[in-house]
Amino acid sequence: MVGFAHNAVPDADTYAGTQMRATLWRDRSIHDLGTLGGTDSEAFLASDCEGAEDGRGASIVGTSSLAGAAGPPFGIPPTAAFIWEDGLMSDLGSLGGGYSLPSAINCRREVAVISFDATNRHFQSFLWNRGRRTLLQRLAGNFVEAVALNDATQVAGGVSDQSDRNVLAALWGPTGDGELLGTVGQDPGSVALGISADGVVVGGSGTVSFYALPAYSHAFVWRRGQGMQDLNTLIGPDAPLILNVAYSINERGEIAGKGTTRAGESHAFVLVPEQPGEGGDP
Repeated sequence: MVGFAHNAVPDADTYAGTQMRATLWRDRSIHDLGTLGGTDSEAFLASDCEGAEDGRGASIVGTSSLAGAAGPPFGIPPTAAFIWEDGLMSDLGSLGGGYSLPSAINCRREVAVISFDATNRHFQSFLWNRGRRTLLQRLAGNFVEAVALNDATQVAGGVSDQSDRNVLAALWGPTGDGELLGTVGQDPGSVALGISADGVVVGGSGTVSFYALPAYSHAFVWRRGQGMQDLNTLIGPDAPLILNVAYSINERGEIAGKGTTRAGESHAFVLVPEQPGEGGDP
């Protein structure tokens, strides 16, 4: 288990007023993972792969402040994405701005990183692999957000459109080349939030912007050769929920997300593919 904990050293840059440190819970105790030279750090994710049980052999990613004065984009000291392996924390770098963070890690220990560029007004994304950075193609506007990463080095996420007002779901391959996945119907925006081992993408379509909370209308699944499909069209007409957004898909094709009842109540859902011979849509 990874996360963060506060110590007793005063620190004006955190909400609690003391230093925040990335932590690993192992052997019934909390282990401080350190920093990249600054005072604060936070662990986000750990590789969930064979041989990485209980934090042993795992790669952990997060953010750490660097030594330096507060500045843009958030008025805090420069902050960088890190990877922690075998007791050593390494800086994953940035695209020239004052803040970067990891968004996903796979079992090949590749990391998807979101970083502000040198203007500190726009953020882009890159793939990190053992010190090599591959920039993800900017397909429309000035923003690129990597969200999910599979072991085939495919990245799912979103980019801003030409106006930078709407987000559009996108998929990138190992070389950083990408493609837009579209939206459901006339929805102005969409974003890809999960990807399976074989490249099936799920997410949400609706009013999606980098400047406001999303208002998802349609959960979607995207398959190469079939394009984007509204998940609501793949379930029975008597389903108890309207499926608004899908967050993840596993190797069995099971999809987790959130929907609403006809009365407007929010509920989590899991879709399980029907087996051949059971009838209905596969």
